[in-house]
Amino acid sequence: VKENDAEFFKELLQHSIELKVKIDQPAKHLNATSIFRVPLCTENQVKDLLKKHGVEKYEFKPVTASRRSLGTSTKPDALDIDFHEVYKRYLSNNEINIYLDKVAGDIKHHSPNIDVSVNVEGTTYEKRPIKSITIGYHGKSNPIVVVDAGIHAREWHARATALYLINRLRIEATRGELGVLFNVTFIVVPNVNPDGYQFSRDVVSLT
Repeated sequence: VKENDAEFFKELLQHSIELKVKIDQPAKHLNATSIFRVPLCTENQVKDLLKKHGVEKYEFKPVTASRRSLGTSTKPDALDIDFHEVYKRYLSNNEINIYLDKVAGDIKHHSPNIDVSVNVEGTTYEKRPIKSITIGYHGKSNPIVVVDAGIHAREWHARATALYLINRLRIEATRGELGVLFNVTFIVVPNVNPDGYQFSRDVVSLT
């Protein structure tokens, strides 16, 4: 692909996929390999676009880790999640749900004064549950703080931040440090958009 092939890049912007494109004659402001982020489309649509513009050399590869997904495990979903795993990598949607259940179980085991429950707030178009966790002091009608995260598919850090908050509340509850939990009930939904999140983890890229 030559840098002056403006029609090619203009058409890319009308679709939706993240491409890594090698440029034969890069200008000074471009590297030999440049990243173009455009909306998602199907693999066949991309192939048709490349064929239309005479691009013959390309290779499709599944994205297991990108600049925004550093630390993502390429292994199958873990059946058990260490509490501090959220500090090391981005959990999958299934792992997030497992994590919520584990946090709830730990609080119930160590903190009889804390009420905790994992609830399904709804189901996505692709039949994935949207789960929340509620943590609050037993028997008190405290103000409620609702935290939702992961509305946009690619905002992986927002989900990680919500899981970090959940883990900090778990630590406070299990250690008996009931400062904020004595006065506030938390409802946290760490992944409002499970379908989009899963799609962003399975996206296809060109090299």
